[in-house]
Amino acid sequence: MPLDGDILMHVAPASPKDKVPMDQVEVFRVPQGTLVVLRPGVWHCAPFAETKEAVNCMVVLPERTYATDVVFYMVPKEDQIKIVKA
Repeated sequence: MPLDGDILMHVAPASPKDKVPMDQVEVFRVPQGTLVVLRPGVWHCAPFAETKEAVNCMVVLPERTYATDVVFYMVPKEDQIKIVKA
């Protein structure tokens, strides 16, 4: 939940752990104070501040989630997306 500004959050549907479905990535604007709940397996990464240099966000996870249930995957450069403000 963004506490002091709006954020842009990108997500993609759950898929095998070694391939992000880049053709299904969507970016959403999340207004300040809006709680977002992600289902298990949904691909996501840290949000981007939309209109400020930085935005503080509250993240609530079950205990030890990062130690037991996180997969880090670097998206190859040729598959990376660029967010362009319209």
